[in-house]
Amino acid sequence: MMRKRERACSAPCLSDMERPEHPQRKDRPKVERNYPVCGRKLTTWRGGVLLLALALILGCASAKRAPVGMETTGQQDLRALEERAAMNPQDVALQLLLLKAWVSVDSVQRAASVADRLQTLVMRPPEADVWCALAHFLANRSGGREELLAQLARPEVPESTVSMIGFALGHPFVTERVTELNGDAAFPNPSPDGRKLAFQWDKRGNWDIFVLDLSSRELTQLTDHPARDESPCFAPNGRALAFTSTRNDTARSKTIGQGDSRDIFLIGLDGGSPICIVGSDADDWYPRFAPDGRSLFFASERDVAGERKTGVEGRGELYRLWFATGQVQRLTVNETNDTAPWASHDGARLYFARAIDGLFHIFVMNLGSSEVKQVFAPKEFGIDEAGAPSLSRKELLAFVGRAGQNFDIYALDLRTGKKIRLTRHPALDQAPVFDQAGDILYFHSNRTGRFQLYRIYLGKPVSRSELIEELQSEAEFGSGNDSWNREGGKAVYALDK
Repeated sequence: MMRKRERACSAPCLSDMERPEHPQRKDRPKVERNYPVCGRKLTTWRGGVLLLALALILGCASAKRAPVGMETTGQQDLRALEERAAMNPQDVALQLLLLKAWVSVDSVQRAASVADRLQTLVMRPPEADVWCALAHFLANRSGGREELLAQLARPEVPESTVSMIGFALGHPFVTERVTELNGDAAFPNPSPDGRKLAFQWDKRGNWDIFVLDLSSRELTQLTDHPARDESPCFAPNGRALAFTSTRNDTARSKTIGQGDSRDIFLIGLDGGSPICIVGSDADDWYPRFAPDGRSLFFASERDVAGERKTGVEGRGELYRLWFATGQVQRLTVNETNDTAPWASHDGARLYFARAIDGLFHIFVMNLGSSEVKQVFAPKEFGIDEAGAPSLSRKELLAFVGRAGQNFDIYALDLRTGKKIRLTRHPALDQAPVFDQAGDILYFHSNRTGRFQLYRIYLGKPVSRSELIEELQSEAEFGSGNDSWNREGGKAVYALDK
């Protein structure tokens, strides 16, 4: 588990994050290109179709070939595909599959014949699925983003198709920036009525807790302390916040000798002195209320006696504080790192992040039986690890996914199994949290060079102008962001908080 400290990190993993560096993009303004397919000059979209097919072919380089004189089951399938394509000459997707198949077996002549057929098909405006495939191809191709921006502005792309392209590119819904503050603002948490947003802000160089009125834009500072006050979480009644703080750590760290430890405090929205509700010699973090408000889930490095587990810094377990009795119940017992608890709205399940071989995965616990199982494998989303889960009332599970050095936000519909990529940006998109209705997802990101708060309107598909703006933001990120670097910036924790 990465300690929740403002520190520079050195490795591209969720528990010890390195900020990705982004090379300058080179402008490549081209309207036409010569592609070596049948010796024809193609417009960008037509060439894109064929290049897309060829890109798909790259995944088939290991296709096995049958001995001479023998026809394998695979060859029989290829013949059947050819017959289907001949019977459906206007089916672009089928022609793409056939082109891929012929090239995979080195049948250049037959592949060229299919390529000719595709050229005539894309003379007419492509259908929505073809636009999406081409857009996805260009977005992932070196130098293709400029072409993609130019193509999106063309009237041939109907507005009804733009949202589909947005889904294909990881920009399905309208995303807007909520704060424009000096310094870093992070870890948003909306009030139950959706009118306020709690977060941490380093206004004076250290983290304190603030609340923003989303209608009036009035900003209220709830804590003002030289310690680090972080990770605010609204109580279900909306009248108080839980948060973590190192304010009790000064004397303790001298005797323990293992660095900062956080306790969990409670403070009313009207201010006043915070009350410590979870305190120990160990590090306690990531407070999340149960939906009925009778208990609080959190992560801790404590042992059964409530003391820091010597020599195992970075190994968290999940606990539950019962307010009526003050009892602290241990929920997980293992040799891994468990963190980031989030209870379902019926109070029956607890979602959390667990490190396996140093990489985080999303798990769920049945709070009645204590049965634990993995929700999905990160590779299903094409990512290396996943953490920081947040579940909406509509059973949409959002989480942070890391692919290489990039952090984006993804979602899994637990009812249908549908996978959705909610953000696609070279910045660090983190800490997703739903509002009470499940219609808005808040998160923080350093898209402007410093961390600020953002929100995604889940029921509002992205428009043409908004999608172009998002793609331009991606292209511009990494240039002119000198205020954000490994030496001068603060690390805002990734998945384990």
